[in-house]
Amino acid sequence: MKSWINKRLDDFFDENGNQYLNMEIFNDIFDKLETKEYKIDNPDLYDYELRRIRDLHNSFTYALEKGYEKGRKSIEDAIKMLEKGLEVSLISEITGLTEKEINELKNK
Repeated sequence: MKSWINKRLDDFFDENGNQYLNMEIFNDIFDKLETKEYKIDNPDLYDYELRRIRDLHNSFTYALEKGYEKGRKSIEDAIKMLEKGLEVSLISEITGLTEKEINELKNK
């Protein structure tokens, strides 16, 4: 039988099993973990679950930040390449951005 926390964490997955970050889920779990009744009734479980949720939160936040940095770098690189006159298809191949995304940068 799944704990309420695991049931709530299932909301991180879409119908295809892909993960996505939803801070409302973490906030909901934190709020429930911080109720005195839960702490008193299950102090060991509380500590374990709180550490686990914090670890998950930190992992997702770190991945999100790294992804943002990588995306920003790719955009900056694409802009420089456009300024140098490189073909959109080549820029796409190098940066991993789609041709549509690069054309949008080109038109700004």
